[in-house]
Amino acid sequence: MKKWTLRGLILIVILAAGTYVTVLFLHSLSHESTDDAYVSGTIVPIAAEVKGRVGKVLVRDNQYVTAGTPLLEIIQDDYRSLLQERSEAVSRLRAEDREIRASVEEKRRLFVQSQANHEAAAAEEGLGLKELKRYDRLLKKEAVSYSQFDNVESRWKVARARKEAAAGLRHAAASLESSV
Repeated sequence: MKKWTLRGLILIVILAAGTYVTVLFLHSLSHESTDDAYVSGTIVPIAAEVKGRVGKVLVRDNQYVTAGTPLLEIIQDDYRSLLQERSEAVSRLRAEDREIRASVEEKRRLFVQSQANHEAAAAEEGLGLKELKRYDRLLKKEAVSYSQFDNVESRWKVARARKEAAAGLRHAAASLESSV
């Protein structure tokens, strides 16, 4: 009986050792173990091209993916509202651009008009000066009255004042033109 007990005990030890070794072997197939080692591998950072809330994840854990494979879907509501806001801003800016262009065109028209007014006033003043000189010679010869001379002199002074006023408008229009 001692013999069978010893054989049973040895069999139990062999079975226990075999089970233990089998468990260790199976564990070593899926797990690495070392006292002095490091893990080398390729770490690939993933960066989003756009910000947003994730609506759906399209890959599973540890799934192999290739370049260009979509990983997730982003909820587009935020982007739709942002697109609408930007579209409205563009529309406003286009309207402002049209207003500014119309204003610039109006200022150019006013500039041309003030330039024409200045030229007309200068011509009027030149004619008045010539007439004043003629009447001055005629007054010295006593061919015209003082009243007629005063009338011509008055018209020349009015023409000169119009020319100066037109020159002021022309300078103001030119400064507006340069500011545009």
